[in-house]
Amino acid sequence: MKKPLLFLMTLVLLFSFALTASAANSITNRLKGRLLLQVQKGGAIWYVNPTDSQKYQVTFANALNLFQSFALGITNADLVKIPADTNSIDPYLDSDNDGYPDKQELQNGYNPYIAGAGIGKFKTDNNLAKRLKGRLLLQVEQGGAIWYVDINGIRHNVRWNNLMDLFTRLALGITDKDLEGVGNVETANWQTYANSEYGFEFKYPHSKTVAVNNNEITISEGNNNWKMIIYENNNKYDLKTWFDNYFDKLANKDCQELVSNISIGVYRSKLFSAPSMEDDCLDGGYYAISNDKSKVIKAMLGQDPGQNFTEILAAFKFTEEFTFPVGGENLVIGKNQKITWQMPNGDTYYSLTIDLIDEQDKKIGNIINWNWVKYDSVNSTSWDTNTIYNSTENIKIEPGDYKLRLNYEYSDSGVKGSFDSNYFKIIN
Repeated sequence: MKKPLLFLMTLVLLFSFALTASAANSITNRLKGRLLLQVQKGGAIWYVNPTDSQKYQVTFANALNLFQSFALGITNADLVKIPADTNSIDPYLDSDNDGYPDKQELQNGYNPYIAGAGIGKFKTDNNLAKRLKGRLLLQVEQGGAIWYVDINGIRHNVRWNNLMDLFTRLALGITDKDLEGVGNVETANWQTYANSEYGFEFKYPHSKTVAVNNNEITISEGNNNWKMIIYENNNKYDLKTWFDNYFDKLANKDCQELVSNISIGVYRSKLFSAPSMEDDCLDGGYYAISNDKSKVIKAMLGQDPGQNFTEILAAFKFTEEFTFPVGGENLVIGKNQKITWQMPNGDTYYSLTIDLIDEQDKKIGNIINWNWVKYDSVNSTSWDTNTIYNSTENIKIEPGDYKLRLNYEYSDSGVKGSFDSNYFKIIN
């Protein structure tokens, strides 16, 4: 009877998993394009991006980056066809400088982007409004103004002085449990694309196609597509220095290095972007650098990349590099933790130190100092996170984000090098 019972338990587990995944997909599909108010966490605001089905928290600190990332460009001629919430518009805004505020012109059925009294009558397009429900729009002819089209097809002007009040008013309340299920996409059955020439791989769903042209990869599904580009970083520059040296400075004179709201693998990704559409940032986009600083990836998302681009980028990894697979998501202060690493191909003996590095790339101290140990491609050690060597003072490790840096030298060849781990958290 044991085998039938085991089979039955397996079926129950598989069915339970299928129900969980189905429920997560169901709630995500239901809430695409919605603003959510996390009622059990002090009123945090989330946006469920309809193009990738993922949720993103909206704060004053990340709002501009978030909107620039996800907004769909739209002309004045199309924008005016979408019914407007005139109360969201600055009462003094006069886009066409004709002496009549936009709010007043819209209320009277006139196009506020065509100068002249009583000129430019327009009709709304309910089909267009329906098609753009839940989307953030970038008004490309109006200095990059941002609009949000709510679930009823009404557009709202998103401004700094109305941002949180507007989103709170439009948001749907949601519990922590339901919020946790939004945006979870099962990727276990996705296929893997691997590129040995440039040393990277990523997973992607069967519905998408991958086209490769040298170092440029295009991921497509129907009319939606976006690109990855892999660059060499022979001088091992940091990301900002590499960007400034690789691309034309004049064409990118207004680019700013910003914190990215999109993850690229386990790497620290950055968004290079200009403050407005009128500024120069020709090579802007999402960038990340490999741990050994030998390669850089750029993600060019375009106006409508389609679904799953965040999961694809999250599954991206460089394969020809050396990292520390740090056990678990977090390291705990005062607890012994096993750390393993893979050495590059070398000769018989080598020396190494492993340094603890903080978020500002400052060395805190080293946790290992080995002299001329026998070569082994894979090594491991136990580290008590309270222990720091080669220090003239007692150092207390504070909770935060850190990485490890391995410095090595081979005895026979004299070859030296270093590489960094991924960032990880140290907690109490």
